[in-house]
Order: sequence, then structure tokens, then C-alpha cells
Amino acid sequence: MPLRATLSSYWQTIQGDLFPCLREALGPLSEKHKQVITVIEVARIEAFVSVWRGLPGRPLKDRRALSRAFAAKAVLGLPQTNMLIERLCVDGCAVGST
Repeated sequence: MPLRATLSSYWQTIQGDLFPCLREALGPLSEKHKQVITVIEVARIEAFVSVWRGLPGRPLKDRRALSRAFAAKAVLGLPQTNMLIERLCVDGCAVGST
């Protein structure tokens, strides 16, 4: 399948299925939210992140969630991780109140 057709198919899925589903569950999405969702969906970061079981005595961490968080941080242009945490809290509180 040519690249253009593949990207068109992805975009149709994101815009036609994913955005409406998220809008219904979370409320209105800003343009930045849509950008983050699109990048994470198209990049498919999870395919490149290995599962790490940790070491004895160390808590397990979901590296897929961490990779998505760092992608969101880059898309949002946030220089520090604590800024991403704050943004997630604010966005989560705003979404939860609708």
C-alpha cells in the first residue's frame, strides 16, 4: 500500500473513530490534545518499547506509558517533566469537571 494511502487510512481512523470516541468519553478536545493523540497514534511508540520486568525489589513501571508521556511532552513543547505532570493534572481536572 502506498504511503499516501496508508496515511490517509490512519487519518480517517483517527478523525472518524478515535476523536469522536474520546470526545464522548472526555468532553471537548483542544487542538493540542488532537495533536498529541495524532502523534501517539501514528508513531505507534509501543511497538518500539520493550517490556521490562524490573529487578527484585524494584517496582514495575509501564514503559509504554512513559514513552507516550515523553511523546506528549515533546508535542506540547514542555521543557521539564514536572510541567507535563502539572499539565496532565490541569487537563484531567478540566476533563473531569465536564
